[in-house]
Formats: sequence, C-alpha cells, structure tokens
Amino acid sequence: MSEELIRILKEAISIEEESYELYLIAQEKAKLASSKSFLKELAETELEHKRKLARVISDRTQILTLGNQRGKSLEDLRIVDYMKDVASLSEDANYQEILAYAAQREKRTHDYYASLAKRFQGTRVGELFQRLAEEELKHKIEIEKEYDNTFLKDN
Repeated sequence: MSEELIRILKEAISIEEESYELYLIAQEKAKLASSKSFLKELAETELEHKRKLARVISDRTQILTLGNQRGKSLEDLRIVDYMKDVASLSEDANYQEILAYAAQREKRTHDYYASLAKRFQGTRVGELFQRLAEEELKHKIEIEKEYDNTFLKDN
C-alpha cells in the first residue's frame, strides 16, 4: 500500500474519531431519549468506520468491507446547505447548533470522500471511498431529519 494511501486512510480515521466525539457531546445536550438514542447510533457507526479503516491499513484485503453496497439513491434534504457555515462549536452550543454543525460536517466529509472516489475511480480504493461518501451523505440526511423533526416541524 502506498504511503499516500496510508496517509489518506489515517486522515479518514481522524475524521471518524472527531465525528464520534461530536456525537458523544451532542448526546449530553439532547433532551429527548429518542434523540440521545439516535446520536448514540451515529457515534457507534463512526467508531465502526474507524475500526474498519484501521483494518484496511493493516490488511488491504479488508478494503471492500467498508461501507454499504450501493443501493437506492438518497434524497438529500439540503437543510444545512443554505445555512451559514459553522466552522467550530462553542462549548455552550445548544442541541440545535450541534445538529446544524454535525450535518455540515457530514456534508464536508461526504464531499471529501467523493473527491477521493473520483481520484481513485476504477479501483478498489475508489469503490471504498464511494461507499464511505454514500454513508456520510446518509448520516447528513438522518441528522437533517432530526433537525427538521425537532426544530422545524411547526413551521
């Protein structure tokens, strides 16, 4: 495995770790049990991505175990696409701010993985990043649905 690919995979691991930490923090801010459960699932998914990426570094044959097989197309709600970009969260961020930030982060991660999929198009590595991009888009959509249900449902 090339040094460049190892570097990219390690960067992806860091991204997944940061997302995991974000969802742990968000769980503390969430008031509803259903929201806490939703965020716990997202955190566990990010942790599993990290584990799989680490396995790929040590055993390239694990590359196709990452992500879901391509399936139905996802309908992006695009709620956060039109919001002001949030570069970071303050320590006193509320649940609404955390969800907006998390959805924007998932979008950036999707875009990053999609660019890597295009760069490595036609290879197993390209397939890996395409599946990861799809999973990150799925996370974004799930977070936007939570945002919509929690903060926009009455509008």
